[in-house]
Amino acid sequence: MGVDETERSVRIGAFRLDPLSHRLDADGRDVQLSPLASRFLQSLASAHGEVVSRRSLIDQLWRGNHRVGDPALSRVVSEIRRAVGDDPKVPRLVQTVHGSGYRLVVAARAATPARRRGWIAIWMAALTTLIVIGGLAVVILIYAVKLRPPL
Repeated sequence: MGVDETERSVRIGAFRLDPLSHRLDADGRDVQLSPLASRFLQSLASAHGEVVSRRSLIDQLWRGNHRVGDPALSRVVSEIRRAVGDDPKVPRLVQTVHGSGYRLVVAARAATPARRRGWIAIWMAALTTLIVIGGLAVVILIYAVKLRPPL
């Protein structure tokens, strides 16, 4: 049984990243990224539009190897920009925040397939029903105690 690719992918605006295979669907083209570039995009996606510092990215991508510097990070950013045809002056995906780091220009979210959204709706309806039934049971018990004749 194969893994549903939409269950493990991350949607970043019009792009879809598969973090396991490091593949990026960019404007209908399937682009193979390096593992570092894939992790870079995942790091920015988890920041939800906030700026991620260069130092933090270096720590995340190279697991705290402080000998790795800004040029290595710049090469990863260049790889991503080439892959998606991004212009650093008018970015569609990764924006450089000078003196700070990088951030995504577009929102990122887990790609949730329609089948999974359907189950979430069913569970939410069931939970709501149980809450309503529980509330009615409490109301009935309160009235039963009030209507009971005194001993």
